[in-house]
Amino acid sequence: MFIIKIVTITGKEFELDIENSDTVEKIKERLEEKEGIPPAQQCIIYSGKQLKDDKKTVKDYGIKSGVVLHLVLALRGGNYISEKGFYNFNKATQSGKNGFHSSARFILME
Repeated sequence: MFIIKIVTITGKEFELDIENSDTVEKIKERLEEKEGIPPAQQCIIYSGKQLKDDKKTVKDYGIKSGVVLHLVLALRGGNYISEKGFYNFNKATQSGKNGFHSSARFILME
């Protein structure tokens, strides 16, 4: 058994005791107990990559003692947005860019 750190999108940090044989699914169940977020709405990021396969174990992903996992919400839905629907931030003022940056967080997932 060893300890890993979990960091939420809000910056909250806590530790979990896990074993090499624990699956991603089991970790999500424990996170639901701790944070109240259903596993289907959880997205766990390790070393910049999403842990997509709930059946894989901690050992499969190479997770070791002391690592940090990031817990974010898995957003669903949406619609196609044409290229015209994207905002060009190159034209924004610096204060506009700073305001946007401070109010949003993005995670790129494959």
